[in-house]
Amino acid sequence: KRQRTDDLRVDMLTQIKGISQSKAKLLLNKWGSIAELSSASVKEITGLDGFGMVLANRILKTLNEEKEVKE
Repeated sequence: KRQRTDDLRVDMLTQIKGISQSKAKLLLNKWGSIAELSSASVKEITGLDGFGMVLANRILKTLNEEKEVKE
């Protein structure tokens, strides 16, 4: 069972397999928003500690799929 936080952005990111609350917060500290993060490159994400190629691709794929649904 996932633990809910008071930050919807963290909750959204932790739905992605491999993203913990601390990793979600790290991403948000660097990019500031889900929209900014979704336009980041795989190389930028893998530059962060604990983020590999597979996880970076999964993050971008998930966020960009959700963006297409909203448009």
